[in-house]
Amino acid sequence: DLDGNPWFTGRGGGYWTIAKTDWKTGKITPYKVTAAQSESVVNGGEIITDRQGVVWTFAAGKLVKIDGAGEMELITIPDAEEIRRTQGTTVPAGSVGKERIWWEHRYQPVCSNGLCENPPTTLYMYEPSTNRWAVYDNPPAPAGTPAFSNVYNVTSMGDADGNGWGAQFATAVIVKADGSAPGKVV
Repeated sequence: DLDGNPWFTGRGGGYWTIAKTDWKTGKITPYKVTAAQSESVVNGGEIITDRQGVVWTFAAGKLVKIDGAGEMELITIPDAEEIRRTQGTTVPAGSVGKERIWWEHRYQPVCSNGLCENPPTTLYMYEPSTNRWAVYDNPPAPAGTPAFSNVYNVTSMGDADGNGWGAQFATAVIVKADGSAPGKVV
């Protein structure tokens, strides 16, 4: 984080989802997120620290926010179709250049008669300052490869213009999710 404290996810034998180690004292501060169905503690995903020092991760289908005071908030991620219905095609003027959180959601392969195909990965964008959401569908992979290739290494904070970037697995394709045009990928 901005104070130099290392954060890590899960793997604590089901005791925590994400934890912070105070680099000065060695004290570990754990945070727990539980699965709705089983109440078991789930692991966290990639950890992001934004420019304001807020720590972000994903767990149990929620966006997890831990502020500078150590308070955890679980933010419900809207369904992709709900976001598509409300996101529009332009970005409000106040959103241009704002900090955004990016991540991908991979779907299970669809198999039929022994052949499997990956459905498109959905890239999600959340803008903390406005609570605005947007979704972007990963474009098809180049001809001669499976119809959709998973995206990986998504730029969790985006670039200076608010765009998200990722690479398509096993291809020579880089995907840009245009932060100024919700839903548009290049």
